[in-house]
Amino acid sequence: MLSNPLSFGPEHLQTTRVWEPVAESAPLARWIAERLCQVDPRTGESCAWYHGFRLYLRALRLAITPEHHADFLREAIAAAAGPGQRVRVLVSGAIDYSMFAHVLWACQACGALPEVTVVDVCDTPLFLNLWYARRLGVPVGTVRSDILTYESSSPFDLICTNSFFGQFSEAQRPHLVARWHALLAPWARVVTVTPVRPACGVGPVGFTSDESLALRRAVLSGAHTLPDHLQSDPEDLARLADAFTARMRVHPVHSLAEIHTLFENAGCTVEHLSCSRIKEDSPGLSGPTVSRNIDYALVIARRGPSRPESVEGR
Repeated sequence: MLSNPLSFGPEHLQTTRVWEPVAESAPLARWIAERLCQVDPRTGESCAWYHGFRLYLRALRLAITPEHHADFLREAIAAAAGPGQRVRVLVSGAIDYSMFAHVLWACQACGALPEVTVVDVCDTPLFLNLWYARRLGVPVGTVRSDILTYESSSPFDLICTNSFFGQFSEAQRPHLVARWHALLAPWARVVTVTPVRPACGVGPVGFTSDESLALRRAVLSGAHTLPDHLQSDPEDLARLADAFTARMRVHPVHSLAEIHTLFENAGCTVEHLSCSRIKEDSPGLSGPTVSRNIDYALVIARRGPSRPESVEGR
């Protein structure tokens, strides 16, 4: 039972910004990734190139994260909860602890009591979520599983995820949304953000040579600005960037209509569907997980039929 799941220190209870100790956790993530990321028997490689470097990209403010859509996430999550209400939340896919942090923030803001489960295929992000939860003194459940085969004995009131569609091919996405539908309680919601790339073709997309070079230069330039305990040989970080851009691939989502169809075909009602474009530093960067100059779809979908409240920009 959760008597007071948000009873952590007042320094972490911020109403305007989620507490995410990126600078503290980046070296931990790199160390843990080398030990927990599993080797793919088909390629002989692990995902440490991704999970071990992602928080360094965040420390350098070069990655797109839930923070960039914090207001939308807070309002959407809070709409699914209420003061004193226990809310079973599934975080479907987790690069790190960021989505978990935003769930806690939103629930704290509206007085809801979250019971969070994080599901991912890799132990590294699960470890990071446990580490974050222990720092705050809150519970979290973690399960290493492919979401396409994950099952739960109890349904969820809310499923949250960020830029997760890109991990699945167009053929797999109907199965993903159907699994979410099966895991939701009646009238429960999915809240997600995902990039939209109408100009991309079908199939996995990676970094172009120019995009890889631009990210490498940004990492080299930013390495000197990191806190002392994160200081590393800039060339070492640049090599991590090279490995990241050489391997990173995503399956692009091409339109809002594509997202709408996925949820409607799975038996969900799209309550909100709109686009947002990030306006921030490093505007020249592009490529998977770092692109600024593209639209991001903001999605709220509910299990069960009803007339959509907001479907914009289709």
